[in-house]
Amino acid sequence: MKANDNWNPAKVKVPISKPTQNHFNQSSMQLIGTFPSSLGSVYVAGFSPDGRYYWTGGTDRTVRVYDTETGKFAGKFITGNYPTFTARILSDNVSLCSFDHDTRFRNFNLETKNLNYEYLFENDFIDATEISPDGRMIFICFSKKPAVCCRVQQEGITLAWTACLPEGNTVNLDKAVFSTDGTLIAGMLENDILGIWYAQDGTFYKKLNQNNKLFRPVQFSTDNSKLLCWSWDKNKEKNNIVLLHIDEESTLFQYQSDYYIQTAAISPNGQWIASGDREGQLTLWNVNSGTKICDFLEHGEKIFCLAFSPDNRLLLSGGDDGLARLWNIGTGKEIRSHEGHIGHIFWQALSRDCRYLAYHDNTEVRVVDVQSQTYCAKIKAKAADDLCFDDDSQAIHFNDFSKEDVHNTEYWNIDGEFLYNKSKNHDTAEWLENSRRSYSIDKKYYLKRERTPKKHFLGIPVSASSTTIDVYRSEDDHIVQQFKLPYVCDRGCQRFALDGKRIILAEPRGYHIGNVETGNWELFLDYEAGKGINEVDISPDGIFLSVGLYDGTVRLWDLDKHCWVRAFEGHPNPINALNASNGVSFSKDGTRLMTTDIDYTFVWNVVTGKCLGSIFKNGNDAMKTDNREEEQFDEGFSDNLDIFLIKKGCSNQILYLYTVQD
Repeated sequence: MKANDNWNPAKVKVPISKPTQNHFNQSSMQLIGTFPSSLGSVYVAGFSPDGRYYWTGGTDRTVRVYDTETGKFAGKFITGNYPTFTARILSDNVSLCSFDHDTRFRNFNLETKNLNYEYLFENDFIDATEISPDGRMIFICFSKKPAVCCRVQQEGITLAWTACLPEGNTVNLDKAVFSTDGTLIAGMLENDILGIWYAQDGTFYKKLNQNNKLFRPVQFSTDNSKLLCWSWDKNKEKNNIVLLHIDEESTLFQYQSDYYIQTAAISPNGQWIASGDREGQLTLWNVNSGTKICDFLEHGEKIFCLAFSPDNRLLLSGGDDGLARLWNIGTGKEIRSHEGHIGHIFWQALSRDCRYLAYHDNTEVRVVDVQSQTYCAKIKAKAADDLCFDDDSQAIHFNDFSKEDVHNTEYWNIDGEFLYNKSKNHDTAEWLENSRRSYSIDKKYYLKRERTPKKHFLGIPVSASSTTIDVYRSEDDHIVQQFKLPYVCDRGCQRFALDGKRIILAEPRGYHIGNVETGNWELFLDYEAGKGINEVDISPDGIFLSVGLYDGTVRLWDLDKHCWVRAFEGHPNPINALNASNGVSFSKDGTRLMTTDIDYTFVWNVVTGKCLGSIFKNGNDAMKTDNREEEQFDEGFSDNLDIFLIKKGCSNQILYLYTVQD
């Protein structure tokens, strides 16, 4: 099996970089307060092969390890820049490995809590990854490339083989699993067929085909003779949990649910199958009889992961409610639960008088009195965006997308009293998803980026790409103009601004200027900065445009004179928002600019080019480098230019409120 010459993974040491000392100055910044998120989701979980430990991975980019007998916390390990979706305690029972969408492979020692080594891959769009039981092989499913299997060796990572059919055609996979002994790999092909390969050299083993059913592999049985799969029946539009005998190609167990089954697991002795659905229901089945043994207590939210202990006594589950629960299979009762993982903070806003702060995580909207740092209100809101205060700072409103048949804009006073909502009934075919608004300076107009109606994939609503940018009148939300998006604007890193007469649309290659009266794009200019631009933003008055480059430089572009006017230097890493909304952000009047990389946040005076201060990831002025990825940022200036917000933590977990002055 020939390797793909166009993809060559290699061991890369991740540098620990520091900015120039004159830029590292926090004397002009003062921390006002910190505000945490609530619980996050548990995405993956499992046991060590000897059953001594169990572990969970979640929203906050960490794996948390616990002692099975006592439930005592045994360690936390940071896995990368994104939520943890792939991790495993290896067959030596001492090593913990993780590999995820940030293309970072890490190996930890459970006893010493140290990072043994890490490998950084080239940046690619990854759908899923899987680690072999001994940690010596990694299988990677790419979005736009054939799936590959790599070997982890002392000298680094080497490409072992590329997934091919017997005819020699390479294939894309969106999910794959190793057998329990690491000798086989199973993956779902694009034509609804299960393919199985020998893990050592990539030789194709066999196909498993079930008519009109789409199969996704979940787990091999202990003896590798059976394969547990998630299945979608195209004819009945139902999803199933199916246990297939690999050699005989027969179905040993099948459960069809009226609810969307999220995950499943098979016990080591092959006697039981556990299933968890989108409604939070956890069910245990007898494989031989096909009968239900019991329903466990509901999680209350989606169940993302399940794992049996090696001795078949325990079942571990994790879900969207932020809980990891350990169950006794014999009694069906919960032994203990953990709330370790912390969620994201998605939206935040300051009132115009800077007296109140509001922010939203994945469970509720919280309103805080900035001076006393006490909570004024906690409003339950599972899915919300466009959080903002009214002009008088006495009420907040946000869009609620938790119900698929109704779009609500809810209005609450700052004490948590519900005022009213504006709701619009819609069906899936007509609904348009809105992005964050961008207002003109006089607040008379705003922009909304409209999206095409929702489509469905496997019964799941999926929003398609943006098609237009519409100009609305703020007074009555009446649309006054519509711009069709040019083709280059589907690349990301777009920002919008409106001065009442023109619309400016920026993206990494250049920017477009449109005439609001005619609805036409009239000008496109290239930055002439090569392919190094990563982040862009436009000042609210439409005078300047800032671009962040991969070399750590931030440049300022004059939108009237169409030329570069200033460069801001000092970032040691590429300007990149990572999980945040933007890597370069103007203040409300355009006189200040906030820039970020993976380690630092800088604040600049746009007119003079002076650095007003910088903040290291840990929030202190000490140059610590032993945990360089523990913090990330999301920034937003308040209307009062002396106060700004930074989201920090392993995955935007905590909201920090700072002041900054010239």
